[in-house]
Amino acid sequence: MHKQLLLSNVLETLQLYQESHTDTEAWLNIPEERAKSAAVLLPLVTVEGQLSLLFIERATNPNDMHSGQIAFPGGKVEKNDKDFIETAIRETREEIGIDVDVSEVLGLLPMKLSRNAYQVRPVIACVSWPQDLVLQTAEVASAFTIPLRWLVDQTNLDSATVLGLPEGVTTVYKEYKGHRVWGLTAKIIEELLKILSR
Repeated sequence: MHKQLLLSNVLETLQLYQESHTDTEAWLNIPEERAKSAAVLLPLVTVEGQLSLLFIERATNPNDMHSGQIAFPGGKVEKNDKDFIETAIRETREEIGIDVDVSEVLGLLPMKLSRNAYQVRPVIACVSWPQDLVLQTAEVASAFTIPLRWLVDQTNLDSATVLGLPEGVTTVYKEYKGHRVWGLTAKIIEELLKILSR
């Protein structure tokens, strides 16, 4: 396994990244315009000795533009959320039944803009595994993990043209056990892997 994908090295690299960005504390702050703010949690888990990311598959809903897509647990900021970490932890608990402690949070990634113009803050956490998940079936169809070493393999990457995207082309991963990661989720993964490769 690449040394950067060992848990100890990942933790060290993320800590150095947070320390090198003096504005990361400001990244916690939710903008005054909360209506278009959201946060997602990137749960790092160890599965059969491999560092992996935990994903969800959105439930099928004809009224949801993200219906059936692969995503990280997360969602819109609510009025009582004090910061993006609280939003990500709350949404994760509501969607898949995992209680993430603030002490398990490793840091934040730069804001990403979604297709529906939401400012999305990615929050990274090291989560104990395995756990008994309780899926909010109205929103989540399933949950699964993908090893980081599979995600970092460039042969598993592709690109595709998607109507409605400002840039026209988005990152797409090949299928992993019947699941295909693309769009905003793939871009967040790219950001994380870019940091881990330093």
